[in-house]
Amino acid sequence: MMEVYKKLGISKRHTLSYNSRSNGVVEKLNKTLIDSLSHLVTQNQEVWCEQIPLALMAFRNAYHRTMHEKSSYLLYGRDIVMPYDIIFSDPSRTYSDTPSYAQQLVNRLQSSFALVKDHLERAADENTKYNKELPKTKQISVGDLVYLHTPRVKVHTSRKLAMQNQGPFRVVNQFSPVVFEIQHINQPTNKQTVHLNRIVKVMEIKVFPDIHDDEINPTSQNEIVSQNDMPYEEEIQKLYPPYTLPYKDFGDDQQILFRISDDTSTPTIPPVTNVSDRNKSSNVIQVQSPVIPPLKTPAVQTQRRYPYGLRPRDINGFVINK
Repeated sequence: MMEVYKKLGISKRHTLSYNSRSNGVVEKLNKTLIDSLSHLVTQNQEVWCEQIPLALMAFRNAYHRTMHEKSSYLLYGRDIVMPYDIIFSDPSRTYSDTPSYAQQLVNRLQSSFALVKDHLERAADENTKYNKELPKTKQISVGDLVYLHTPRVKVHTSRKLAMQNQGPFRVVNQFSPVVFEIQHINQPTNKQTVHLNRIVKVMEIKVFPDIHDDEINPTSQNEIVSQNDMPYEEEIQKLYPPYTLPYKDFGDDQQILFRISDDTSTPTIPPVTNVSDRNKSSNVIQVQSPVIPPLKTPAVQTQRRYPYGLRPRDINGFVINK
């Protein structure tokens, strides 16, 4: 067959596995043909092969959005003659009536091809606008480690729990921006040519820096560091803030109640000046301090409460019966 391909000028190419996009022209036609047959075959689906000529005729006579023309017109240089054209249209000219039919056909085809080429170039330019930058897991070059996605599930197993990525593989060659040759690390004979959509790059693991990495190690273990070189506590808290604020014990509840009662019950009486006992011969004023009676600390009785109506229990967890 290779000799036949060479004589006829045919270049044989193989499509990639698990990648229907590499054979997009055929796959797109198959999808359109199946959709057309689903409308023609309604009840008896066994006669689907008889409806293929009608589906293909409808496809060839349909207006193409990208080429802005019918595919049948680009192939034959004229519109398809349908049965209703023969019945209701005027009689058309035949080949014998027009001596220059071949030249007219060539002119129509050349003008149609020029218009189609222009439309295809514009469509290609519009498609490039929607091309997005590849993610980091898809920016692959020769020598990178990758995993190969193989959607094969064993019988009587779940697809959700199946391990569908095999590897790791090493990229050994790149044929195009999206076609790579990979080799298994543990099996050198296992080489495959795959598409970019099936491989995922193994990203480098970034290790978080440790606290001791930023510290400057002294030249010797016996080196003495002065106190001026030591960081302050405020600087340490800014660099390494604590997860929670420090806990401060303000005392028991009973002590707090006594402290509040002492602060509120202590009166502040200003000193009283005894003006009548002033000595006339001297300018000394005798000040009499007030007599403050001793305060009695009120006895605050605190009753222990149990939330949610729970009964009190002892250390062992048994209910205390009062």
